[in-house]
Amino acid sequence: MRIISCAFVLLTVCSPLAMAQTFSDIFVFGDSLSDVGNVYVGSEQQIPPSPPYYEGRFSNGPVWVERLATSLGLNASTPSLRGGNNFAFGGAQTGDGHSTIDAQIPNIGTQIDMFVTSGKQITSTDLVVLWAGHNDIGAEIPSDTILQNLQTHVSELAGLGGQTFLIPNLFEPTGLNAALTAQWTQLASDLNINIVELDFRSLVFGVLTNPQASGITNPFAPACPDCENGATQVVANPDSYLFWDNIHPTAVGHQLIANSGLSALRNVPEPNGMSVMMIATMFFSLHCRRKQESNYPKRAR
Repeated sequence: MRIISCAFVLLTVCSPLAMAQTFSDIFVFGDSLSDVGNVYVGSEQQIPPSPPYYEGRFSNGPVWVERLATSLGLNASTPSLRGGNNFAFGGAQTGDGHSTIDAQIPNIGTQIDMFVTSGKQITSTDLVVLWAGHNDIGAEIPSDTILQNLQTHVSELAGLGGQTFLIPNLFEPTGLNAALTAQWTQLASDLNINIVELDFRSLVFGVLTNPQASGITNPFAPACPDCENGATQVVANPDSYLFWDNIHPTAVGHQLIANSGLSALRNVPEPNGMSVMMIATMFFSLHCRRKQESNYPKRAR
């Protein structure tokens, strides 16, 4: 009975559902895929029009970083313009200055400047999310520029205390994603940080090719056609759609992204030394071995 008990405890400690690292907080930099209301606050609650958009999100519900924060047991991801740790703005691009889409939208470099000005601090146990580049591709910004900008942003955030980064890749083109993977591998080694990639491209293509596996029945059509241009007519069952408008995922789509991010984070080591999980595993392994040996018949001497 003791052996079974020890095995159960060890299985619990080593369960793939357990996180290797427990995060203290989450900081977010990015575009509309991660914006939880900064553009909405900055536009005096005009953009995006809510409803049909959900409370200033570019979707019909909470976006993926909100769901990820909840799954990690962290405080809600709230807009930086309201004092929160989410500095993402819809329309943002990589680099400094402001977006070519809208001159009032701060790009990632400017978002980092806003973080510095806020007086907030990133610690080694915080999770830093950075997702940008889609708006660069749309504006035909060269891939080499995107790569350099993103490397600069991660390096700067690492210098500000970031130790663990979650960085989703881009929907297109594949050549850029391959270059990003190589860049993150090298940069993580150079800076001694953790860079976790979320494979957004594969996630989307997986849903498009096998939508039923994700509970999606309409993977191509938008649930709110042309909503980004002022339309308001929404389908009766948006939860069965992958896209909310012609650009952004539905709340269900965001949940799939959050699930992928959570899965990617499971193997992140502790920032310093041996992980709690490894220590616990070693302890219980030794404990169980001793328990088992105590049940063996004593040999005659």
